[in-house]
Amino acid sequence: MGHFERKNLNSKMLPNVIIGGAEKAGTTSLFRYLSDHPSICASSIKEVDLFVKHLDEKIAISLEVYKEFFSHCSNSNLIRLEASASYLMNAKKIAEIIFLNLHNVKFIFVLREPISALISYIKWKSVFKADLSLDRFIAIIRSGNEKDSKDIIQKEYYGNPTRLYAGCYANLLREYLAFFPRDQIGIFFFDDLSNHTSSFMGKVCEFLQIDDRFYHSYNFSIENKTRSYKYPQFHKAASNLNLRLEIFFNRHPYLRKYLRNLYHRYFEAFDRKFEVSNIEKKILKEFYSPHNFELAHLLKSEYPDLSLPYWLSND
Repeated sequence: MGHFERKNLNSKMLPNVIIGGAEKAGTTSLFRYLSDHPSICASSIKEVDLFVKHLDEKIAISLEVYKEFFSHCSNSNLIRLEASASYLMNAKKIAEIIFLNLHNVKFIFVLREPISALISYIKWKSVFKADLSLDRFIAIIRSGNEKDSKDIIQKEYYGNPTRLYAGCYANLLREYLAFFPRDQIGIFFFDDLSNHTSSFMGKVCEFLQIDDRFYHSYNFSIENKTRSYKYPQFHKAASNLNLRLEIFFNRHPYLRKYLRNLYHRYFEAFDRKFEVSNIEKKILKEFYSPHNFELAHLLKSEYPDLSLPYWLSND
């Protein structure tokens, strides 16, 4: 933990709200919506991932680096926001580290039904790596050994042991609940974000204690939707360029929306399908069902007033 020793930094230069996940659960859209709120100053880029980068022992990162992402924020800003969706998946390794350095921070976790999240993730990664499929994840489930997953999919998934276990939310949330009080951890659901966006944002504003009237006439657009593209290699290059220009586009959101819509109009492919067999669905459901049951039990215990989505109510 030596990489994260606090060096008398002004706490006003650090984030006090983090969208910590889950991946493929609408966190990019949520980040954009909140970034537009007048009471919020967002980080210069979305995926700061500072604490995840700490997992690579070859990289030494201090909080001095972190504050640079908020150097444009004035002290009068009520909230300094960042979003790194991988923080939930890596909870076991970073929850304590974040607590030691940002113990007053609030977390927003948006949870999505694990099977649809996994499929969306594979479709998204397949844009860049065409040989990805559910086969490897099914092999992990059938092996019954989490350690085997490192050998099965390590090359495709940037060193993470497995994306499969990112949908085991109860285990991950317990890591944060062990360090942070319940009122600093907001639990929300992708179902509500997708189907009832305005009321969803009202609940988020209530959690953050900011005025939700800003969103009463707000134009909600979908960000980072999983899509297929006509020319994968060209799209990979375009995505890399977009990342390099993210700070610029964050300062000019209307230009980003215009160019994004133009790009999708000419380069999105509509004929590529990702089929999941009934057998694969059955295997995945059998794997996630006990984890969903455990999550429902945890949320009923810790958040008794929280309305659960269908995929938890059924379990």
